[in-house]
Amino acid sequence: GQYVQWAREAGVDVGSSNDSFFYDPTIRDYYKNYVKLTGMVIVSLAWYWDTVWVRSMHLVE
Repeated sequence: GQYVQWAREAGVDVGSSNDSFFYDPTIRDYYKNYVKLTGMVIVSLAWYWDTVWVRSMHLVE
C-alpha cells in the first residue's frame, strides 16, 4: 500500500510485504496523519460550501 511505500522511501525497514502496515507503528502513524490531514480538508471544504450556500441564499432574498 501507499503507506508502506512512504515508509520504504523514508528508510524504514518494512520488509518485502505490505502486511507491515498491521504491525509497524511508523506506518500506522503515516495512516493516522493522512486521515487527520484529509479529514481537515473535508471539513474545511464543507464549511466553505456551507458559507457559499448561505451567502448565495442571502443574495436570492
